This record gives sequence, C-alpha cells and structure tokens, in this order.
Amino acid sequence: MSTCSRLGPVQAGLISMAAVSTALLTRSSAKFFARDARAVGALGATAAECFGAIRTVRAFSGEKSEMNVSPSHSSELKTIAAM
Repeated sequence: MSTCSRLGPVQAGLISMAAVSTALLTRSSAKFFARDARAVGALGATAAECFGAIRTVRAFSGEKSEMNVSPSHSSELKTIAAM
C-alpha cells in the first residue's frame, strides 16, 4: 500500500474534524455577536436621542440671538416665537 492511499482517510478525518469545529465555533460566536449587535444598537439609539436633545436645546437657546440679527424680520420672529 502506498503512502498516498494511507493518507486519504487521515485527510478526510482531519477535514471533517475541522468542519465540525468550525461549525461549533460559528454557532457559539453567532450568539455572542448577536447580543453585541443588540447592545451597540441600544447605545446608538441612546446617542441619537442625546444628540437630538442637544440640537433642540441649541435651537431654542439661539432664538434670542436670531431675533437680534435681522431687525427687519424681528417682528415676524417674535410672532412665531410667541406661538
């Protein structure tokens, strides 16, 4: 029996063991990455909410300075701001 014919079953066994271990690793890491993706999504939503709040505060804080920039539109801005 030649060396090549003896190595065939060994290679088949090694390849099948590698395939099984890869499948197990993929299954276990998929659960971890799904949990991680949910956490990152929650953090992203929190950050978006925070930045939205910052923009809102800036918009309302800058209201007085905008009224002073253009005197011709001052009365219109005051009317809009009073609504």
